[in-house]
Amino acid sequence: MKSKRYTKNKIRKKTSRVRWTLHSAFGCPTLHSAFGCPTLHSASDGPTHHSASGGPTHHSASGGPTHHSASGGPTLHSAFGGPILHSASGGPTLHSASGGPTLHSASDGPTLHSASDGPTLHSASGGPTLHFAINPIDIM
Repeated sequence: MKSKRYTKNKIRKKTSRVRWTLHSAFGCPTLHSAFGCPTLHSASDGPTHHSASGGPTHHSASGGPTHHSASGGPTLHSAFGGPILHSASGGPTLHSASGGPTLHSASDGPTLHSASDGPTLHSASGGPTLHFAINPIDIM
């Protein structure tokens, strides 16, 4: 029987290489993360974000995202016409553009920039690089 230490080390080696993967559902981005990073799941009417342990918890309202943070993560508030996201200290600062979210991070988190056909997410050093090409508005 293998020890717990061996099993944990084996899992850590496998998960340390790939931190983020990007999947699409209903034309909206669904982001699944590795341990210690937020896990984001999209709903058909807009993104519904649920976090993993140690990250922000985001819940969407119908018709657009309303983001509420968990303790120790960013505090996100949405405005009409699109999300305007403002972070608390120690997390990313997210600002929306009129044509879709343009997300800019703090120095210790990912830098996310949106493209015209949907969000294109580019990471800062030590963070994920996420690309998303499908326009959610056209599909919905």
